[in-house]
Amino acid sequence: MTIIFNGTQIQVKQPVHSISVHKNRVAFTDSQGEKIAQLSTVTERRNFIDMLVNS
Repeated sequence: MTIIFNGTQIQVKQPVHSISVHKNRVAFTDSQGEKIAQLSTVTERRNFIDMLVNS
């Protein structure tokens, strides 16, 4: 699945195994391996995590 978030395409292959947040980065591991998304605000990070969990 492709998530388009703030104009950036992020490929997510379900299932998502883990999600971690450190400052402006959200790292997640899906069936293709670890990926990192750089987000600027707390609201963006929360919305992105919601998309990962609910997709």
